Amino acid sequence: KYDARDSSWVDLTNEKIHLYGGAVVDYQKIKVTANYMIIDFANNIIEGFEKIDSTSKEKEKPKFSDGDNTFTYREIKYNFKTKKGLVNHAISQQREFNLVGSTTKFIGGDTDSLGVKEDDRIYNKDAIITTCTHDPPHYGIRAGKLKFVPNKLAVMSVAQVEIAKVPTPIFLPFG
Repeated sequence: KYDARDSSWVDLTNEKIHLYGGAVVDYQKIKVTANYMIIDFANNIIEGFEKIDSTSKEKEKPKFSDGDNTFTYREIKYNFKTKKGLVNHAISQQREFNLVGSTTKFIGGDTDSLGVKEDDRIYNKDAIITTCTHDPPHYGIRAGKLKFVPNKLAVMSVAQVEIAKVPTPIFLPFG
């Protein structure tokens, strides 16, 4: 299901639908909202973008949710068939922590032939783990790479404590 508050147009040649203003797409347990979206039916891809209107007022941040995982973002590209998504400037909340990644890859867990659901996996590049709710965060632990399995596991590369975008001499060799 898809909807747009402002307008939409269909490109029959390329099998795409463009949604403007308050666009929403619901597909199974996935929900994507954005100010501008492109649905590519030929390739099973949805793209969502953060756009500011002509009055330069910031609209509500675009959101992607898959079950319990919710992200706000600036730009997303998600494949419905493979359940993989690539997100630019993703912010997600995991319990009391906020994860902010410049580039985030989301892989939705499939259900195998025995009916057992695999875990969702989140990979972040240039990630900040913080309790600060501002964008950008005032402080946090910056890691070059981060792998996160919700409610189970978080693994990060060498990390450094950062305050007001200034790196401190405090390093964490692994985590």
